[in-house]
Amino acid sequence: NYSFVPQNGLMTITKRNVFVVADNQERVYGDNNPNFSQSFISNGASTGFVNGDNSANALGIHGSLGGVDASAISPSSNVGNYTLVSSVGNLTSTNYNFVSQNGFLKIDPRPIQVTANNASRLYGGDNPNLTYQIESDQGLGTNSRGLFNTDQLNGALSTLAIYTTPVGNADINQGTLNNP
Repeated sequence: NYSFVPQNGLMTITKRNVFVVADNQERVYGDNNPNFSQSFISNGASTGFVNGDNSANALGIHGSLGGVDASAISPSSNVGNYTLVSSVGNLTSTNYNFVSQNGFLKIDPRPIQVTANNASRLYGGDNPNLTYQIESDQGLGTNSRGLFNTDQLNGALSTLAIYTTPVGNADINQGTLNNP
């Protein structure tokens, strides 16, 4: 009933995306930045290397991978999250498009241990100035890192002891002592 006339079609095969991601990192305020790195990842079923390909053996990969730009992040950068800018550099491939995806550096608070110095006074007298020490872990197992650079604490220690407090001991507390 039919006279079949074949007409060939054309299938277009396009490059597959491979994401170059700046690896997330974490460090403590005041520490040097870690070595930053990037990874090739798949981001869903339609991305990433296939057929046994990888960054070392995929057909027609040329050029070099760029680095991670974190030039605005220094040891004195405040606690928080910072963008690590990924770069594919001049990397090209016959079968793949390389797409950069940023990561982040999380800067955590610096642990310090503040120890109130013991103090004494006579019954009915004025309280002395309350002082403290900031411990720096030197094998003491405190994990205190000490203050960074020229950082200082603000405020003062406090005590509930007043001139009518009876003979004995009274706690010295954090009071308003904090970091700015």
